[in-house]
Amino acid sequence: MRKTRIATAGAVVIAVVLAASTATYAASHSSHPGPTGPLLKEHQVTHQITSGQEKLKNTVVATGFSGVALTPGGFTPIDAGENITCVGPGTCTLEADMAVQAQGTGSSNAWAICFYVVDLGTYATCPYVGYLDSAFFENATQIESLSGIPAGVHKVQTQVYSANGGTAYNYTSTYHAYRP
Repeated sequence: MRKTRIATAGAVVIAVVLAASTATYAASHSSHPGPTGPLLKEHQVTHQITSGQEKLKNTVVATGFSGVALTPGGFTPIDAGENITCVGPGTCTLEADMAVQAQGTGSSNAWAICFYVVDLGTYATCPYVGYLDSAFFENATQIESLSGIPAGVHKVQTQVYSANGGTAYNYTSTYHAYRP
């Protein structure tokens, strides 16, 4: 009977601690009003998902430790850029599965992970993924695609937008080329 009371008391203490830390985390993150409107309206390209079945033709993976300082209010390349072949004739769809770990500077530091086709000067849509905290590392993932890409070799890259700057750390980007 005594062991049951101790176990019950321990469970109550754990529940109270979890509830308090959840409330503290929620309160500290609810002060962010959130971004309004699209992040990259002037850079966005509308892309359409093709209705036909597409097949994977090429995959390239970039992974490592960046250590690069994030440009406040700008786009920062995370990887060096990778060449991927869009097999012709016709067009293909390029996709990027991106994961980036970063730490921010300042407060209300909205950030986004962006897929960029360097040689075409084209960004996929890249919505905000959250806020970079100056006290913690943040990790986020983003999957983006662009259709109607002409056949040939294209340089693709993961970039990060940060409102107030910070530092990027570990990253992995997997780029795919699909064709009907």
